[in-house]
Amino acid sequence: MKILIVVLLFLGAFDVFAQSREVNQHLQMLANGKTDEVRSAIPELLARYPNDPGIMLLHGSVVEDMKLSLDIYRRIVTDYAGSEWADDAQWRIVQHYAIWGDTSKAKSELDILRAKHPYSTYLTVAADVVRSSVAYAKSNTKAIARTENQRPIIDEPAKQDFKPLTSEASPNRLADSKPADNVAIDNKLKEISPDINAEPTPTRTEPTPSRTETAPSRTETAPSRTETTPTRTEPTQTRTEPVSAQEVKPVTQIDSPEISDVTIVEDVPKEIFYGLQVGIYSEKATAESEKEKFLAKRMRTTVAEKNVAGRLRYAVVIGHYSSLEAAEAAKIIVGQQCECEPLIYEK
Repeated sequence: MKILIVVLLFLGAFDVFAQSREVNQHLQMLANGKTDEVRSAIPELLARYPNDPGIMLLHGSVVEDMKLSLDIYRRIVTDYAGSEWADDAQWRIVQHYAIWGDTSKAKSELDILRAKHPYSTYLTVAADVVRSSVAYAKSNTKAIARTENQRPIIDEPAKQDFKPLTSEASPNRLADSKPADNVAIDNKLKEISPDINAEPTPTRTEPTPSRTETAPSRTETAPSRTETTPTRTEPTQTRTEPVSAQEVKPVTQIDSPEISDVTIVEDVPKEIFYGLQVGIYSEKATAESEKEKFLAKRMRTTVAEKNVAGRLRYAVVIGHYSSLEAAEAAKIIVGQQCECEPLIYEK
């Protein structure tokens, strides 16, 4: 009798070991992208082991409805808390909420994993996935705030009125005020002409009659003086001084855009993140259509441009991970949703 009991216990232990090995083999097949093969084997496995948590874990991994797979994982952690697959199921729950972008729920499920399975091999990867999800949410918030802050900075120079500066810098006003920058010019003009404000052209056109009456003997020299005076008035005619006014205007317009550019470029994140590429298409509309399918499943999905052999292609990328390890760990869940073998994509 004792021998029979020992044999039965041995057979039971061997059967459990065989189930565990079979589950591990199918999980490895999922990691290698053989989702269809695993899905086809699930009905037979469920018929043989209907209440085995490992087989239930496989079932949840190939179900297309993520809500249904989440219910299966919760049943494992609730009804089979002492099973070797309980920490695996809890880690997948954390991963589901991180992919959906529910960072608060992902954090709380991570705390449960830490409390119930402090020595689980999934703790490191789960913590990294949650941290990546939180960082992604914060980067989106900063990007929105940055775009809102850029608008008033860019519009500010356009709202500033520079016209009064150019009107005040008219030739007559500059001549009356005589700023320090024009002292050298005024000194040179004083050497050429004794009076800047005088109008030499109309007053000096008839100097010869007055001088010919008083000194007839000097009438020959008087024309020579009248001929030289127009040449001296030419610099005063050319001195409209728009040059100094133009020098003031560009300085005020160049300074403000340079300052705004510096404030915009300051905060640029330099972290490297990874995603899982689940498809690549030549048409952007096709990629956007695939993106909507995954968004309907509440999976964080983007379309990224990619150069393949010199041609522009559009890749559909799922997830946002801060390390290669986290991206590798997420390939199983993402693979069973896309029914493909995801590729690591560096963002």
